Amino acid sequence: MSDQPDHEEHLSPIETARLWMSVPPVSHAAQVLDFDLRNREHLGPWNPPRPTPLDSIEAWQARLLTDRQRAREGTAFHWRLRPKGDRDGPVLGTLSLTRIERGPLERASLGASVDRGQQGLGLVQEAAEALLDHAANVLQLRFVEAGHAPQNLRSASTLRRLGFVPYGYARDYLHVGGRLQDHVLLQYDLRPLRRS
Repeated sequence: MSDQPDHEEHLSPIETARLWMSVPPVSHAAQVLDFDLRNREHLGPWNPPRPTPLDSIEAWQARLLTDRQRAREGTAFHWRLRPKGDRDGPVLGTLSLTRIERGPLERASLGASVDRGQQGLGLVQEAAEALLDHAANVLQLRFVEAGHAPQNLRSASTLRRLGFVPYGYARDYLHVGGRLQDHVLLQYDLRPLRRS
């Protein structure tokens, strides 16, 4: 059991013009598994290896239970993107805020993925714009960091359109695609988004 405060409001969905984003309940494990299986080959080159396989509904039920607890505690958020108006519909993508640091830094790391059939539609940008506002005004963070492999041009373009600014280059930064890969490091200053 964690000694972090329990914030049920952290589980509130985020809506955009086309999307409904939520930290899904355990009952949505089948849809999350379907997204994962559908996109393993597509997302494999960009994702780090998992310490525990997520190959069954039961494995995803356990993961979603953990995800919801971490969201309540405010330590990590794993949203799934669905079509607005179809909350039980297919998962179209994911956004996450992890490695949340409180205290003097007030920052988190952004992760994102989109279904291979939904690429190029601007869904990640639309969802991330809403998420950045949420991070500034609900979670009260100051910075969101992100990184991408230099050859991941789609991610690079999306992050720059969102307003992320490069601040570094890390050699052998993350194990993805079967090997250690360099990453471009970027950050977004949330302070201008704050409404109060």
